[in-house]
Amino acid sequence: MTSAEYQALRESLSASADRVSFDKRREYTGNDEDILNNFKRIAKRLDVSPLHVWAVYFNKHVDSVNTYIKDRQSVSETMESRFSDLLNYLFLGYGLVKESEAQEESK
Repeated sequence: MTSAEYQALRESLSASADRVSFDKRREYTGNDEDILNNFKRIAKRLDVSPLHVWAVYFNKHVDSVNTYIKDRQSVSETMESRFSDLLNYLFLGYGLVKESEAQEESK
Protein backbone atom coordinates (compact mmCIF):
# COMPACT_ATOMS: atom_id res chain seq x y z
CA MET A 1 0.00 0.00 0.00
CA THR A 2 1.45 3.31 -1.01
CA SER A 3 1.49 6.38 1.19
CA ALA A 4 -1.21 7.96 -0.97
CA GLU A 5 -3.38 4.84 -0.78
CA TYR A 6 -2.93 4.71 2.99
CA GLN A 7 -3.85 8.39 3.34
CA ALA A 8 -6.99 7.84 1.24
CA LEU A 9 -7.88 4.85 3.42
CA ARG A 10 -7.42 6.92 6.60
CA GLU A 11 -9.60 9.70 5.24
CA SER A 12 -12.30 7.27 4.15
CA LEU A 13 -12.35 5.45 7.50
CA SER A 14 -12.37 8.74 9.42
CA ALA A 15 -15.32 9.95 7.36
CA SER A 16 -17.11 6.67 8.01
CA ALA A 17 -16.44 6.97 11.75
CA ASP A 18 -17.81 10.52 11.72
CA ARG A 19 -21.01 9.35 9.99
CA VAL A 20 -21.47 6.46 12.41
CA SER A 21 -20.84 8.73 15.40
CA PHE A 22 -23.37 11.28 14.21
CA ASP A 23 -25.99 8.67 13.27
CA LYS A 24 -25.77 6.77 16.57
CA ARG A 25 -25.29 9.73 18.91
CA ARG A 26 -28.97 10.36 19.68
CA GLU A 27 -29.62 6.66 20.24
CA TYR A 28 -26.73 6.27 22.69
CA THR A 29 -27.01 9.56 24.57
CA GLY A 30 -30.77 9.32 25.06
CA ASN A 31 -30.99 12.86 23.67
CA ASP A 32 -28.78 14.07 26.54
CA GLU A 33 -26.32 16.83 25.75
CA ASP A 34 -23.57 14.81 27.45
CA ILE A 35 -22.00 12.65 24.75
CA LEU A 36 -20.74 10.29 27.45
CA ASN A 37 -24.16 9.90 29.11
CA ASN A 38 -24.64 6.31 27.93
CA PHE A 39 -21.55 5.10 29.76
CA LYS A 40 -22.45 7.04 32.91
CA ARG A 41 -26.07 5.92 32.95
CA ILE A 42 -25.19 2.24 32.59
CA ALA A 43 -22.29 2.56 35.05
CA LYS A 44 -24.64 3.93 37.66
CA ARG A 45 -27.16 1.14 37.02
CA LEU A 46 -24.45 -1.54 37.35
CA ASP A 47 -22.43 0.20 40.08
CA VAL A 48 -19.21 0.26 38.06
CA SER A 49 -17.20 3.09 36.55
CA PRO A 50 -18.07 4.60 33.17
CA LEU A 51 -14.67 3.41 31.93
CA HIS A 52 -15.59 -0.17 32.82
CA VAL A 53 -18.73 0.13 30.68
CA TRP A 54 -16.66 1.68 27.89
CA ALA A 55 -14.16 -1.20 28.09
CA VAL A 56 -16.90 -3.79 27.64
CA TYR A 57 -18.27 -2.02 24.56
CA PHE A 58 -14.82 -1.46 23.11
CA ASN A 59 -13.80 -5.07 23.64
CA LYS A 60 -16.96 -6.30 21.95
CA HIS A 61 -15.69 -4.69 18.76
CA VAL A 62 -12.15 -5.97 19.32
CA ASP A 63 -13.58 -9.48 19.66
CA SER A 64 -15.46 -9.05 16.39
CA VAL A 65 -12.26 -8.02 14.60
CA ASN A 66 -10.44 -11.00 16.12
CA THR A 67 -13.20 -13.31 14.90
CA TYR A 68 -12.81 -11.85 11.42
CA ILE A 69 -9.05 -12.44 11.56
CA LYS A 70 -9.63 -16.05 12.55
CA ASP A 71 -12.52 -16.87 10.20
CA ARG A 72 -11.95 -14.31 7.42
CA GLN A 73 -15.61 -13.44 7.25
CA SER A 74 -17.72 -10.69 8.72
CA VAL A 75 -21.00 -11.77 10.26
CA SER A 76 -23.33 -8.91 11.22
CA GLU A 77 -21.42 -5.79 10.21
CA THR A 78 -18.78 -4.85 7.67
CA MET A 79 -15.21 -4.47 8.79
CA GLU A 80 -15.43 -0.80 7.84
CA SER A 81 -18.25 -0.45 10.34
CA ARG A 82 -16.34 -2.31 13.05
CA PHE A 83 -13.18 -0.25 12.59
CA SER A 84 -15.28 2.93 12.46
CA ASP A 85 -16.83 1.93 15.77
CA LEU A 86 -13.41 1.21 17.24
CA LEU A 87 -12.19 4.67 16.24
CA ASN A 88 -15.26 6.23 17.83
CA TYR A 89 -14.82 4.19 21.00
CA LEU A 90 -11.20 5.35 21.23
CA PHE A 91 -12.37 8.96 21.14
CA LEU A 92 -15.14 8.28 23.66
CA GLY A 93 -12.77 6.45 26.00
CA TYR A 94 -10.30 9.28 25.80
CA GLY A 95 -13.14 11.69 26.55
CA LEU A 96 -13.99 9.70 29.68
CA VAL A 97 -10.34 9.73 30.79
CA LYS A 98 -9.97 13.48 30.21
CA GLU A 99 -13.24 14.24 31.98
CA SER A 100 -12.21 12.08 34.96
CA GLU A 101 -8.82 13.80 35.14
CA ALA A 102 -10.49 17.22 35.06
CA GLN A 103 -12.83 16.21 37.89
CA GLU A 104 -9.89 14.97 39.96
CA GLU A 105 -8.01 18.24 39.41
CA SER A 106 -10.98 20.32 40.49
CA LYS A 107 -11.22 18.57 43.88
